[in-house]
Amino acid sequence: MRPETILALSIASGIVFVIANVYPLVEISLQGMVNGATLWQAVIAMASGEAAPIAVPVALCVIIVPGLQIALLAWMSAYATAGRSAPAGAGIMRLLALLRPWSMIEVCVVGILVSIIKLWSLAHVSPGEGMWAIGGLMVLLPLIAGRDLRALWETLDPRQCEESVPS
Repeated sequence: MRPETILALSIASGIVFVIANVYPLVEISLQGMVNGATLWQAVIAMASGEAAPIAVPVALCVIIVPGLQIALLAWMSAYATAGRSAPAGAGIMRLLALLRPWSMIEVCVVGILVSIIKLWSLAHVSPGEGMWAIGGLMVLLPLIAGRDLRALWETLDPRQCEESVPS
């Protein structure tokens, strides 16, 4: 994939990521009261309840790692698009390879859908703007983070790379 394509998809992913973290994932209405929850609010609620031990892994896999992947890919592809080698590029590329299995947006979507189905009989539940953004992110992230990033490796200064291009 060309660096320009990776940059464009990274910017799009960044915009969708912000929407997914700012707007409610679901809106629940019961007896005239409407309440919604964002990703951050869900993690905070987990941390203060019985699910506290899994709040940190959820925050890492659903918020922190995807955000870091998007930022690092945008950083690397911006330099590559400009025809320059990114500072600390080899280390960033290795970090991206390490982060790849820890981004679990798809698992989050499945969990949210299961929750919506379970709550459906108790209250009116509807997906919020954040849920649509998470769905978009579920498509965009694998497009950029799951691909072969050799084009970015090839833009690095050979002195930065102590090892060969990863497979």
